[in-house]
Amino acid sequence: MIESELESQQQLLLWLLMVSDDGGMFLTDVKLSFESAAKRTALMRQGLTEEAKRKRATTNRDATYIELTEKGWAWCQDHLGTPLQSKSPMVAVVLNRLREILRKFFRQQNHCSSIGELVLISSQAPTEEREHDLQEIIEQECLKAGGGRENVRVRLAELRPRLSQFTRQAVDDELLALERTGRLSIWRLNDPTEITAADREAAIVSGGRPNHIVYYGENS
Repeated sequence: MIESELESQQQLLLWLLMVSDDGGMFLTDVKLSFESAAKRTALMRQGLTEEAKRKRATTNRDATYIELTEKGWAWCQDHLGTPLQSKSPMVAVVLNRLREILRKFFRQQNHCSSIGELVLISSQAPTEEREHDLQEIIEQECLKAGGGRENVRVRLAELRPRLSQFTRQAVDDELLALERTGRLSIWRLNDPTEITAADREAAIVSGGRPNHIVYYGENS
């Protein structure tokens, strides 16, 4: 089975994990039915999820915890436009949690302050001129995020929404191009406690590993 052939319940499980805290939850809370455990373990074989025993605070006992891998986060990002055919009531759970995520997003930043503005931005396809100027725009947004100063740590989770009018691939290509010229450096957050679900989702692969922050400037 390849990723494009995931069944609706498998897709729904990935979306449910995506909107959960830190991209994971205890298996007993998933509330999805599979014909066999093989359907769930197939996601692990493809590297989209991983499972481990974790102590549950409510019972103080070990229980199976399932979470998205970096590949799983990437799958969700790449399949945002794929219709979800499942008729499970858990679809409503995913939608409601996504609405809550959007509510918190609009309260915590000011470059896109409303759902209406988000819809407007998403409806405006990038022009060839915008793509051509993307590198310059990335530089400007890095400076804004750094308070006008160079060589300030900027999280990709903060930078990407500022560039939402461009495709993720276009942004990644220009970030890597800026890194090659020495104008920008891309780094990983080494402290796992600092890495949030948003950081994992926004990460860019450079040097064969996911990276979460950039430093912009000549001496970065």
